[in-house]
Amino acid sequence: MRTIALFLLAIAAWVLSPTDAEVIQAALPETDIEATRDYIIYNEDRTLVRYDPVMGERRVILDALESNWSTFEVNLDGLVAYADSTDGDAEIYVVDSSLENPIPQLLVERRSTHDRPVGWSRDGRYLAFASELVGNEDDHVWLYVWDGEQSINITPHDLPLVALSYEVTWSYDGRLAFILYEGVDVTLWDTEIYVWDGQKTIGVSRNLERFDRFPEWSIDGQLMFKSDNDILIWDGQSTQYGSADRDTFIHFLPDIAEWYSTADWSSNNGITFILNSAEYNGAQVHLWDANTVTNLVQIPDFNSTNVRWNSNDQYAFWSSVPPYGSNLYVKDLDQNTLLHEPGGTQAAWGANNVLMYCTYGWHLTVWNGNETQVVSSGDPIIATWQKTGQHISCFSG
Repeated sequence: MRTIALFLLAIAAWVLSPTDAEVIQAALPETDIEATRDYIIYNEDRTLVRYDPVMGERRVILDALESNWSTFEVNLDGLVAYADSTDGDAEIYVVDSSLENPIPQLLVERRSTHDRPVGWSRDGRYLAFASELVGNEDDHVWLYVWDGEQSINITPHDLPLVALSYEVTWSYDGRLAFILYEGVDVTLWDTEIYVWDGQKTIGVSRNLERFDRFPEWSIDGQLMFKSDNDILIWDGQSTQYGSADRDTFIHFLPDIAEWYSTADWSSNNGITFILNSAEYNGAQVHLWDANTVTNLVQIPDFNSTNVRWNSNDQYAFWSSVPPYGSNLYVKDLDQNTLLHEPGGTQAAWGANNVLMYCTYGWHLTVWNGNETQVVSSGDPIIATWQKTGQHISCFSG
């Protein structure tokens, strides 16, 4: 009966006058429209802004802070974590971007440290942050997770070298994979991949003879990463002697992968990767669907990178055409070109399948599937989708 009543209310909203329809619409419960509505959080110089691409509305969140906006992180509910320094220490604050004139709240206060957020968990419950002691001579950086009550040190304890920095990615079930850059100093370093499962930190790659990079979780919990010329897949579960069991790793296309063959999961758990194509004379994005390998670009003399999928099986990628220029494309699985933006570079999808990207200028631009609109111009602009967490950077350097 409730379903029928809601259906009749919706029909009434369609046939009545605009004023009457607004009254009827107000009586309807929240629908999936709001659940899928996504917002862009970005900076205009020292001002932090929320933009609604559906309504075209822009609202200032914070104004004229001394923060480095390259360090802000946004969670699913619109909480923005950022680092700010008021007493010589860099402390982490959060602000609710959904509120009018929100008041920042101190989240993590640790004396004599420089802390900066590096990534929220997908459900918004946990925040990973990097921490460095003020005056630390060896540049060692620690990695912590804030669980809402306390800071948990998840830094590996058996490091042969100094931890210099981190890049993190959260799984769909709340595990954290991170790249640890370690070395003697910032000029001589190596990379290793670790996973924190909520209780302990384990090594995944631990191969000092290789550069291990680009960890990516699948929806079902597999972890794919690049290791020199190999693309490796760990099932996310098998361990041996307190580390990921290397004997269980799948070597994805080991005979054709190359140094630049970065890989990612497609929307249906296939794998997209970059591979040189002799036929098209360039490094092109390919899709492996467990049966066949397909070139998704098929543009001669084209070097492509940074493929991003949306929930409609459409994919965006940008490429360079030697000797100059870049181009952004959006295609579907039938190879139809839905968008071609000369000068377009990095791109990211929102939960509503709206695409944001950079163009030379430097312009933050959105495409809703039909038309494009410039949101802001500046250098640099850091922009993040609230719900998908995909982000881009528009800068000239």
